[in-house]
Amino acid sequence: VVREPARDTSWFRLLNTIRTHCRTRLSTSGRLGATRERFVDAIAVLCDRLSDPVVHMQDPQTPDEVRRSYRNIAAALTWCIENDRTPERATRMLMPLFWLEDVGFQSEAAELVTRLVERWPDAGSTAWGVLSNLNRAANRITAARSAAMRALDGDGFGVALAHRTLGILDRQAGRPEQAV
Repeated sequence: VVREPARDTSWFRLLNTIRTHCRTRLSTSGRLGATRERFVDAIAVLCDRLSDPVVHMQDPQTPDEVRRSYRNIAAALTWCIENDRTPERATRMLMPLFWLEDVGFQSEAAELVTRLVERWPDAGSTAWGVLSNLNRAANRITAARSAAMRALDGDGFGVALAHRTLGILDRQAGRPEQAV
C-alpha cells in the first residue's frame, strides 16, 4: 500500500495484483457493489469540493490535484455512465475536468464526457461546456465548436465555458473581432 498525500486528505494506492485480489474477495463476499457505490459517492464529494470556483479558480494546486485524482474520477464517472439511471452523480464529476486543459488527459476525458452526453443528451449545459473545453484542448476543433453550440442552449457555467471555447477558437483562427 502506497500513501499519496493530498491537500487535506490522503489517498492509498495498491499494486494491481493486490487490487485484483481484493476485488475478487469483495466479489466473492457479495460486497463489491456496495464498495463501488461508496467509492463513486466519495469521488462525487471530492469533485463537489474541487468544483467550488471561489476556492479553486485562484488556487495553483487545483490542476495538480485534479491530475492526481483523474484516474479515480474517470473510474467513478465510467461506473455512473454504465450503471446509474440518471446523470445526477456523473454530472457532479464534470467541473474538475475543466482543469485538465492544462495537465493532460484531454482526449481521454473528452471521450468519457462524450459517452456521458450520448447516454444522457439532456445532461445539462455544464456537460456540453466541459466537453467543448476538453475537445478544444485536445485540438478537436469541429467537436469543440459543436459541443459549445449545444451548451449555449442552457444556462450557468456551461454557457460561460462554451463562450470561452468559441472565443479561444476564433482567436486561434485569426478572428479577434469574433473572439471578443
